[in-house]
Amino acid sequence: MRLRTGDVKQEAIVFFCFVLLNLLSMDLVANGFWSTYNKAFLTFSHIRRELIHNPKPLELTLQNKTTGAIKKAFVVEAKEEKAVLLDSIHFFEASAEVYTILDFEHINTKKEEKIIFERISVDSIGQLLRACLEVIRSINS
Repeated sequence: MRLRTGDVKQEAIVFFCFVLLNLLSMDLVANGFWSTYNKAFLTFSHIRRELIHNPKPLELTLQNKTTGAIKKAFVVEAKEEKAVLLDSIHFFEASAEVYTILDFEHINTKKEEKIIFERISVDSIGQLLRACLEVIRSINS
């Protein structure tokens, strides 16, 4: 379908279609598309699928349905209706009957450090390597 310039009726129809589309997507735009999309999947079965498809640690924000307390914990294992979680102190099991999932996030744990050695003598390199070997041997034994 081609729109002809100057045809007020066609232009008005297209204009009102765009206005209607904008009005229908106001909530989506106001809350953020991906936030709204992810909130639709705040279930333990979706958490299980997230663990399978992404190797990064998964942090959940949960709310206890009875007390209203909010806590954050890392997912150790997830099943369809429950998950084993680790908070800062201990392991616990969370189920859909007791907890509501408020949010989840994959945590990036990769840390890199770059150490630059300048003007180092051969003897110092040897001492550094011997120290590294001792550390490795103590770890392995």
